[in-house]
Amino acid sequence: MQKINRIFKNYNLIVFILIAFIFSIACRFYWIFWASEFNEYFFNNELMIISNDGYAFAEGARDMIAGFHQPNDLSYYGSSLSTLTYWLYKITPFSFESIILYMSVFLSSLLVIPLVLIANEYKNPLMGFIAALLASIANSYYNRTMAGYYDTDMLVIVLPMFILFFMIRLILKKDLLSFILLP
Repeated sequence: MQKINRIFKNYNLIVFILIAFIFSIACRFYWIFWASEFNEYFFNNELMIISNDGYAFAEGARDMIAGFHQPNDLSYYGSSLSTLTYWLYKITPFSFESIILYMSVFLSSLLVIPLVLIANEYKNPLMGFIAALLASIANSYYNRTMAGYYDTDMLVIVLPMFILFFMIRLILKKDLLSFILLP
């Protein structure tokens, strides 16, 4: 009976995470639907990104894909976001323009995972689900992580939240897995 309860509990946790993740993604697609009405937002039949820093990171990724850049060109060649974009371009079938447009939608929505998991550690996953729904669309975070906002903001809160989750888990459970995954 205990095994059935554990499976049911894990199932609920996964459902909470999936619903919150899908909700966060759907809310971030609002800008796509809005901007698709204007021809001025299109280049090469794809919506353009909307952040100034995004163009600097995109230039670095473009240079990495090309395999070179000119000395002293101030390209963000080799920066963390440019490198992540480069690897996504290499391993996925998507165009470069699509990757930089939609990357923030999916990566910033990962915020819901540690929020639900943290609440689960405190035996209250429903509150984590509600927190995930609210945090994923919090005004400032939402504005800086919606579709087309290609910048490092998409991971600035997500990665520390995973660190916080593993710190809490390590303190509460004192298990080796948390100790290994924390760094």
